[in-house]
Amino acid sequence: MRFKLAFAGFGVVARGFSELLLEKREMLESRYGMTWTVVAISDNLKGSIMDPKGLDLAAVVKAAEKGKGLEELKAPAKGFDVLQMIERSGANTLVEVTYTNVKTGEPATTHVRKAIEKGMNVVTT
Repeated sequence: MRFKLAFAGFGVVARGFSELLLEKREMLESRYGMTWTVVAISDNLKGSIMDPKGLDLAAVVKAAEKGKGLEELKAPAKGFDVLQMIERSGANTLVEVTYTNVKTGEPATTHVRKAIEKGMNVVTT
C-alpha cells in the first residue's frame, strides 16, 4: 500500500517519527508492502511546504533540527495552514502531531475531523 503523508506539526514527535520512517523504510516495504512519501508539512512555528511529487524527508528533518524554517527549503507550494494542506495536498494520510489543548482537544480535533471528511487515514499521538 502506498501512503502519501501530510504532517500537521513538525516538532520533536514528528521528527522522531520521521526518523523511524526513514530508518525502517526498506523493512516496511519488504515485510508489509508499505511505501510512503511525505507530500506536505504544516507547522505553526516552522511554516509549511508541499510537493505532490514528495519532499526530501531527510533534508526536512535535518533543517528542522538546525532550527531552520521549513519555508527555507525548496518546494513548489509554501505558506498555507493545516486545513488548506488537508484540502490541497493530495495526501491520503494525515499525521496529526500538533500541540493540542488538553481541555478542548484543539486544534487536533478539527484537523482529524477535516481529514476524515476528506476520506483520509489519520495517525495521531
